[in-house]
Amino acid sequence: MEHAETLILDLILRSLSHRRALCGVVLATYRVELTTLLNRVAGTGAQPGDLDRVHDLAERIAATAEAAGLAAVHGDAVALGACTRAASRRRSKKTEGAMLVAGLKVIDRILDTATVEPRPTGTPALN
Repeated sequence: MEHAETLILDLILRSLSHRRALCGVVLATYRVELTTLLNRVAGTGAQPGDLDRVHDLAERIAATAEAAGLAAVHGDAVALGACTRAASRRRSKKTEGAMLVAGLKVIDRILDTATVEPRPTGTPALN
């Protein structure tokens, strides 16, 4: 994890009353970044550094989801990390395809958590 993002997660963990909302904002940001990256990989194939970046995002999403108590997002992010490691070891359309499917599942999970959770009146949506 990058140093600044580790500091952000530490700050969130210290602000207990707003932890879930702050984690939601961070997850929404990671979702956008993951969507952009997977879209590029799906279109042109994985370029040097792409798999490392997806793996890094999977780790950050898993850590943030765990901090927010979002077990389903956490589990899917861990699975994405495993698929990415497999794709790194055995570069093929099959392993890249499995990684893309796992990534889409993570994106869907994050979207599900953002739309299912009730928001206090007057609070803007995180998406």
